Amino acid sequence: MVTTLDTVQYPQEIRDKLRVAITREKRVREGAFLGGQQVVAGVEVNQLSLRVLLLLEAAGNGMVVPCAFDDNTEAVAHATQVLWFCSEFVAPTGAVLPSFWQRVLGNIKQQRFIERVLKLNPDRVALFREVEDWLADAFLDAPGGKANAAVVRRPDVAYAAAVIDLFAEAGLGYTHAEIMDMPLAQLWQHWKLATQRLHGVGSGSPSDIIETDYIQTLNEKKTA
Repeated sequence: MVTTLDTVQYPQEIRDKLRVAITREKRVREGAFLGGQQVVAGVEVNQLSLRVLLLLEAAGNGMVVPCAFDDNTEAVAHATQVLWFCSEFVAPTGAVLPSFWQRVLGNIKQQRFIERVLKLNPDRVALFREVEDWLADAFLDAPGGKANAAVVRRPDVAYAAAVIDLFAEAGLGYTHAEIMDMPLAQLWQHWKLATQRLHGVGSGSPSDIIETDYIQTLNEKKTA
C-alpha cells in the first residue's frame, strides 16, 4: 500500500511574502550579533536593549507601552524620544539626583537633538514609520504565545529578573549587565534557545505565520 501526502503549492504572492520575511529575519538575527550602531531616521543609535526598554517604559513612551496618540505631533514626539534614549541619553548613576543646572542643560541638549532629528526628517509620517519599523525588527523574535508567557510573566518578579533567571537556569553564562545591555534582537534568540532547552517550547517566526495562515485558509475553504 502506497501512502501519499497532500502537498501545498504556494501561489506567487505567498512565495514573494515568504522571501521578504525570510530575508528580513536573516538580516535582523545576524545583525544583532555584529555590534556597532545602526542608523534610524538619519540618526546613529545603539541597538535597543532591555535596559533602555525599561527606561522607555518608565518614561511612558507610547511606542513601547499601550498608547493612543492624540495627533501626529504627539506620535512624532514619542518616536524622537526613542531615538534620544538610544543615542545621546545618559542614565544618571548613583543615588545623587541631578542638580537644577544639570537638568536644565540636559533639557537643552534633548531639545537640540529633537530639532536636529526633525530637520533631517521633514516628512513626519515617514519618521514615525521608520522608528516603528526599527522597533518591530528589535521585537522580531520576542516571546509570544501562552507557553512562553507562562514561563516569564510571573506577577511576583520584574520581567528583567525573569529573563536573567531563565538564562541562568539554562546555563547561559551571561552576567546581569550583559543581559541588560544585550541588543534585544540578540536577547530574544538566546531566549528561544533557553526555553527550548528547558521547556521544549517552540516559537514561530513571521515566515512561519505566513505559511500557517495560508494553509489554514486552504483548510477552511475545504470544510466550508
